[in-house]
Amino acid sequence: MNWFGFDARSLAGALVGALVGALLFGWGLSRGLDLPWVVGLAVGGGAMALARDRNTMRGGPFAVLAVWTGALTQALVGPFAEAGLWHLSSTLDAKRVGYYVTSALLAAALGARSIRRGAARRVAGT
Repeated sequence: MNWFGFDARSLAGALVGALVGALLFGWGLSRGLDLPWVVGLAVGGGAMALARDRNTMRGGPFAVLAVWTGALTQALVGPFAEAGLWHLSSTLDAKRVGYYVTSALLAAALGARSIRRGAARRVAGT
């Protein structure tokens, strides 16, 4: 059973989106732009572009992927790199937490959908 509604296409789209989002976020961080929500937009958009059907359950793991991709990128690039991944929480204020929540919501909302017209809704476990 496939409870999360993954298929190889949507997962591949999300992974490519994570790579693109990490590159864009890292590029922005190196220039002083703090935009972790770009990762969520790229992850969700990549999954949505390649998905054959709609599945709400699929959005949750993509939200987690977006947040962790953003956190790893932040730990490696830009002004927050000296804190590293273990001290990520020390770099978060209310605004930055909001950015990461927005990233997760974008990835979940977009990743659960399909760009195809008339895409069927997939029920969890099928």
